[in-house]
Amino acid sequence: TRRQIDVLQRAKNAAEEREVFAAEMHEAQVMLVQSEERKHALHCHAASTFLKDRQRLQHAQFDSELAAAHEWRREQTRVRGSVARVDLESMHIETQSAELEKGA
Repeated sequence: TRRQIDVLQRAKNAAEEREVFAAEMHEAQVMLVQSEERKHALHCHAASTFLKDRQRLQHAQFDSELAAAHEWRREQTRVRGSVARVDLESMHIETQSAELEKGA
């Protein structure tokens, strides 16, 4: 009977609901994984961009400092004479400073 048909129909409906729920859960999990993959890719891109920009700025700073050092040397050479003489004077000043600091 009727009661058996009703029980079978309810069981069939419950099985269909479980299938629908499982399919929806699978779809949600796939979307979550894709979202995490996109987030990871964006993070990697941002880190790469940061590192490239930092390296570029460090090179620019180094080049700027190097140019300033060369300009200073040229000016010192023009004012005082040879680079070797300027270096000796700088080393002498540094030595005197160190000795003064020791004595103090």
